[in-house]
Amino acid sequence: MIYLKNSGIEIYNKGACSKTLYFLAAERVEPPVPDGCCVVMIYPYEWTEMMTPWQHSGKGMGKTGGGAEFSQEFVPNLLTYVENGLEDKVAKRGIAGYSLGGLEAFYMACVEGIFDFAGSVSGSFWYPGAVEYFEKNPMFERVRNVYMSLGEREERVKDPERRTVRRNTDAIAEWLEAARRLRYEINCGGHFTDIEKRIGNCAGYFAGT
Repeated sequence: MIYLKNSGIEIYNKGACSKTLYFLAAERVEPPVPDGCCVVMIYPYEWTEMMTPWQHSGKGMGKTGGGAEFSQEFVPNLLTYVENGLEDKVAKRGIAGYSLGGLEAFYMACVEGIFDFAGSVSGSFWYPGAVEYFEKNPMFERVRNVYMSLGEREERVKDPERRTVRRNTDAIAEWLEAARRLRYEINCGGHFTDIEKRIGNCAGYFAGT
């Protein structure tokens, strides 16, 4: 079962739009939304558990590994609920997320086969096994466009695992660039800089594809 924070789902620009971007975030934000695009902000309650596709017993992580179950519940429940209420039939569908949500979004793009676009904003690709999984998996069979961004200071942390985020993100971007259309941006600041603006950039790229 999917547990969501507060209202759980917020839908922006629900009217005339044929492109729908589902975005996974830990806390409520109000990103700028481009014309012709519906953005569905989703706030899972058990964030760390639901946004990690496999288990990892790292320091301070808590319970992990519920991302596969979240993905399986997402399609018949959240997606159906949202799209039944939209005015237009969805012609293009994207999945994206912030932080661990970016990791989970890429995982869902791999296993669900229903997304045309995948996006990661400050994705937690430091997570052990991420690079190996995405490089060996027949990744994004349907996905044709990918957006990735990372803050320039995100690798400047004490935790040795999380210091790998730039190296790992670069590796995944390099692999994806050869296979499909990719926009990869290095932004000013760190992990918590300009969150709403950066989510808006992701949505804007999706809207233009």
